[in-house]
Amino acid sequence: MNNSPLDYLAACDVVEPASLAFHQIMSRGGWVRIEWLHVVRGIAVERFLGKYHIPICGRGFTLKTQECPTGTLYCYVKEQQARWAEYHLKRVRVPLVNKPFDPRNAEWAAKWDGVPVPAWDDRPHGGQRKRTSRRK
Repeated sequence: MNNSPLDYLAACDVVEPASLAFHQIMSRGGWVRIEWLHVVRGIAVERFLGKYHIPICGRGFTLKTQECPTGTLYCYVKEQQARWAEYHLKRVRVPLVNKPFDPRNAEWAAKWDGVPVPAWDDRPHGGQRKRTSRRK
């Protein structure tokens, strides 16, 4: 069988734990993994979450298996933002495979039929609130 060095490295499964350990140590913990089918590109998810100011770290992938013929991609998001990130991704129909952070997100996101939440920076006022003077 022609296996590449990358296949052997993935089979050893040392990259993912090392990546997570590094990010947990550097950030003092608080990162959780979001994983989706490899039918959606990782850069698309990263840019999409970036529009909502949800930082990510520790990108990675899993190999194709019989259970998951496309393989999966994953990244880590801050634990406090995991429910929010999950809601946004479900709302635009990214096929998540990890255990839900909030089971209600699937029901709420389904009501919008694939329409994303408008990002604050994309709104007509450009994210700036209109100032009103209170001095008289």
